[in-house]
Amino acid sequence: MDKVKLFCIPYAGGNAAVYYKWKKYLTDDIELCPIELPGRGNRIEESLCDHIISIVEDVYESVIPFLNDKSEYSIFGHSMGSLIAYELYYKLIENGYKEPVHLFFSGGIAPQRRLRESTSYHLPLEQFKEEVLKYGMKTSSLMFENQDLINFFVPILRADFKIVETYEYISKKQKIGCNMTALFGKKDQTMTFDDIKGWGIHANKTFQLHELDGGHFFINECTHEVSEIINRTIRNKMSYNV
Repeated sequence: MDKVKLFCIPYAGGNAAVYYKWKKYLTDDIELCPIELPGRGNRIEESLCDHIISIVEDVYESVIPFLNDKSEYSIFGHSMGSLIAYELYYKLIENGYKEPVHLFFSGGIAPQRRLRESTSYHLPLEQFKEEVLKYGMKTSSLMFENQDLINFFVPILRADFKIVETYEYISKKQKIGCNMTALFGKKDQTMTFDDIKGWGIHANKTFQLHELDGGHFFINECTHEVSEIINRTIRNKMSYNV
């Protein structure tokens, strides 16, 4: 049996490298496929995307070369990545690709619960910094202390925040046709339990919730635990299919 490709989409300001360390924890039947977004990592020379349509189109074009009629795959997205994963799923299905083995929505507010009452992506630097630091990334405060890092990372963060903050939810005609899992950090102050539980209304099959230790970036703090959930979930699904 071919390996299940696990496409991993990063959070705002992140790149494919945030997932590299997962490789040593995932089972041999899972192929780790971190997605690099434009303007960072090995795509640093490319223009940033700042709208959900353009970023989903970009990720779609990155994914489809790895897929054929027999390909088994799953999608994992954290925070902004969960929103991209949701829209990517529908773009793949609409274009005739088979259902994923599983969808993982991690640390992200369900799309119908995202409010557009205020935006921060265009705020002056000091105010924007305050918004970024609310997410609790340890390296964020250090980034704002170095002008070179500010010049590099702030445009990426502003573009990513704009993707999320200008997102307009449109109800889909069909619910998601594969099993789904939502993961969240119990110390995450950026969302409520209802925000993460809200993913369940999109499920046409099994929907599971997993609470992990840590804050918004629990995937960096609980790498082994998250990997075990992925391993167990995909293994059970593939065993059932066999």
